[in-house]
Amino acid sequence: MWEETGKTIAFVDANVFDAKTILSGLEADIKVLLNPGRDGIAQITETLAHYQNLSSIDIISHGNVAQIQLGNSVLSANSLQLYTHDLQQWQASLNPDADILFYGCNIAAGDLGQVFVQDISTLTGADIAASTDLTGNSAQGGNWNLEYATGSIETATSFTDSLTNSYQGVLATLFTTQTPALTNATDGSGSAGDYELGMEFRSAKAGQISAIRYYKATSETGSHTGRIWSSTGTLLASVTFANETSSGWQEQTLVTPLTIAANITYIVSVNTNQYYANTNNGIATTITNGDLSAVADGSNGVYNTTPGNFPTQSYQNSNYFRDIVFTANSTANNQAGTISISGTATQNQTLTANVADADGLTGVTIAYQWQQLANSIWSNIAGATSKTFNLGQAQVNKQVRVQATYTDVLGSSENPISSATSAIVNVNDTGTVILKGSATVGATLEETVLDADGLTGVSIAYQWQQLTNSIWSSVAGAVSKSLTLTTALLGQQVRVLASYIDTLGSSENVASAEVTVAAQNAIVLENQKTGTTAWQISSTNQATNQIVGYGDATSINKGEAINLKVSLAQAGQYRIDVYRLGYYGGTGGRLVTSITGLNGVVQAGPTTDPNTRLVEYKWNTSYTLQTGSDWTTGLYFAKLTDIRTGRQNYIQFVLRDDNRPADIGFQDAITTAAAYNNYGGYSVYDFNSVGGQRAYQVSFDRPFQYNTSSASEQFNNTLTWEYNMTRWLESQGYDVSYYTNIDASINPLQLYSQKTFLSVGHDEYWSMEQRNNVEQARDNGTNLAFFSANTAYWQVRFEPSTSGQANRVMTVYKDTSGIGTGAALDPITQTNPAAATTLFRSPEVNRPENALLGVAYIGDWGSNNVYNGFDYVISNAADPYYANTGLQNGDKLIGLVGYEWDALLNNGLTPAGLVVLSQSPVQSQGLLPPLPPGTSTTISNAVRYTAASGAKVFSTGSVQWVWGLDSDRVTNPRVDPRAQQIAVNVFKDMGAKPQTPRAGIVV
Repeated sequence: MWEETGKTIAFVDANVFDAKTILSGLEADIKVLLNPGRDGIAQITETLAHYQNLSSIDIISHGNVAQIQLGNSVLSANSLQLYTHDLQQWQASLNPDADILFYGCNIAAGDLGQVFVQDISTLTGADIAASTDLTGNSAQGGNWNLEYATGSIETATSFTDSLTNSYQGVLATLFTTQTPALTNATDGSGSAGDYELGMEFRSAKAGQISAIRYYKATSETGSHTGRIWSSTGTLLASVTFANETSSGWQEQTLVTPLTIAANITYIVSVNTNQYYANTNNGIATTITNGDLSAVADGSNGVYNTTPGNFPTQSYQNSNYFRDIVFTANSTANNQAGTISISGTATQNQTLTANVADADGLTGVTIAYQWQQLANSIWSNIAGATSKTFNLGQAQVNKQVRVQATYTDVLGSSENPISSATSAIVNVNDTGTVILKGSATVGATLEETVLDADGLTGVSIAYQWQQLTNSIWSSVAGAVSKSLTLTTALLGQQVRVLASYIDTLGSSENVASAEVTVAAQNAIVLENQKTGTTAWQISSTNQATNQIVGYGDATSINKGEAINLKVSLAQAGQYRIDVYRLGYYGGTGGRLVTSITGLNGVVQAGPTTDPNTRLVEYKWNTSYTLQTGSDWTTGLYFAKLTDIRTGRQNYIQFVLRDDNRPADIGFQDAITTAAAYNNYGGYSVYDFNSVGGQRAYQVSFDRPFQYNTSSASEQFNNTLTWEYNMTRWLESQGYDVSYYTNIDASINPLQLYSQKTFLSVGHDEYWSMEQRNNVEQARDNGTNLAFFSANTAYWQVRFEPSTSGQANRVMTVYKDTSGIGTGAALDPITQTNPAAATTLFRSPEVNRPENALLGVAYIGDWGSNNVYNGFDYVISNAADPYYANTGLQNGDKLIGLVGYEWDALLNNGLTPAGLVVLSQSPVQSQGLLPPLPPGTSTTISNAVRYTAASGAKVFSTGSVQWVWGLDSDRVTNPRVDPRAQQIAVNVFKDMGAKPQTPRAGIVV
């Protein structure tokens, strides 16, 4: 034993930033660097055993409220009992007036921290001083003051001015005074309750993470691994915890410190085996400690049901008390980076961003954001986040610049902005003329001119032409936007020429495609063919798993082929019978072709993404169905029959007739069917997904579950509503062209070949592209008929399959609640909130659906009441849409409102001139907010309005209104001739007339 009277000793934990610099700069008589791989308390005890009568001990380490990291151990309020003997031994090395100074962040913060310090004082017999805030560099929010003491501190600090002025770090973690509301939470599922629990965080400065921390629940056992992830799910660092205490904060040093960039979101997570600490809504608002902050994005407190996997789900912004130990980098003598643009400032050319930084860019990730100047305001260009940028029409006559964000090699956060280009020079875009309407005698063809260079204020001259003896000649007097087709034009090809000077000064002379004038439209001719009810599958023949299949496309153009993927439960023969749905004298379908003698196999199981729960079946092609150029556009069902069992199933697809002029464009809501489809275990709903955990992505590469079970999601398939509208339209001889809402998303020209866009039944899931395309079509004169409700409610986006096929995956993260009441979950929300796959009316997207439809979804009667309904109650009976019905205000159309409905929203976005056509009392089993104040939840409304372009917009405000037109296969049939007359009136106002109307209908 050495007696070192009056001597001072300092212990520096090797885990702190630049520990050796601290050690060398201290003025203590004895200086010890603690081994990070051993118990630090034990090391101090062993060292002090060699000394007596010491006047002070300085301990420099990472700290937090009531805890101190020392080596691979943590001295905390929870571990004091474990180290009582050690601390009492320290007293033997101290003189009666000795002091112990703890340099670590927040150790004495709050009542808990102060009691902790007092307990150490009692055990050691020394006066204790410790910090109540950040300890370290002042530029990072720290200081070297020890604000709390248990007695009179007589010892001067061993920190020199030189050291305190030059040291660039702080001895910080994120959580300081926070304590769990629940220190022993569990989901009650026993050993199945294992999760990966985490927290999203970021730092205002670049720096190093040296350790991972977590708060251990009282009953938690087993091993634990800490992980740091990028925001996109890349595992950046991991460490297994050793020498854990029974509960409370645990801390484990990383083998190699992890460098993180400034202002970038990361996730720290630690697995739990059954029990965990938790505070609901503990991270609903930002928690900040120095440079560190917990991200308050409405979906923090992340988890994954599989330990070790990237946590992305969130519940009530829960704080699971996962944390890090962090030290920020020095940014002294930073040399600012620069960014410049190379390339030609002309439309259709590519610009390139070039970043230079004397502090180094090796291995640095650079984020780019291109911007444009309009009305003296710089704004981000959506999606323009690459090093290169292709200049489009939207940039013409605007200046462009680019901003870079990165952390250079020396740790400085940089955000340089380039100089602006000159105004982008236009390249002429040739205009397009599209015909719409039925090319039949007595009908009226109309045209739409589209020109990317603009048509605002432009005067357009028209000339209709006919082809006679292979020569185009003008139709006398036909110089307007439309042409009524006379018998003189029967059998002739016609087109229209448009001449104008576009907004940017280019002279245009463009012609539409030609169309042949017929006596009857293609739909009338199609329905004169022999129909059959054999397309239907009886409940006794309906397959479960005996035979299933899907197509590699949701729609194809006539003349194209579709690959059918079929799997049998047991290898054997099967057949395919392809039917087109329609009226066909009331049979509802027509056999188009049959393929027999096919040999089926058992195809492979699916792949499932553990993070998004995307289920994909990558089956081989069983049969390639080649369509003919003489096939008619429509809804097609390929009926599969397993010869061994007689069980049957469907593969459905839409046959398009691209850009064929017609009166009505019938959009099949295939995305809504896909959203509810849980084949393979997952849909985008918790209620019918495995473990009650919905998918964030669903694939079109899988069969439809509702085709394999008569009791499964029958209220979300084509046969429930769209089939009835198809039957009625075709029974009346309307000229209809069919496509899906994927086509409405990716081919905006599809919407201009018909006078009216038609949405039917349950049309809940739209992409932003579809919303934009439909609105733009309206603004260019295309009418919109919504015989649907809950329409355009959730925003989705289409992505490639894992094998690379475009638009085969539908992404819809929704929000933290799953029903629209919480913040968006989609990772894209951080950079592009408007693109978040959540409600269109959400704060992130802010495109409420009533701005388009006139009404918006407010409630439903529950899926158990699909075939019931409330009465449609007339208001504004004098409106032309009620002509020839005899209806008066207050009259009822029985059972046409349900099972989901829309109503007026009091949000200031109601279209001008809105006419309310019904006031139907309803009783909601479920209301899905957000609903603005003043919204009635007990009334459903049908409405109409006329857009500024002259386009007519009509909304029934009900999913099942179409059953008033046709009730084939509907429980409680409710066809009403007055509803049929209303529909005829609506379509007449939109320029569409039936060629074979029912007796009694007034056209």
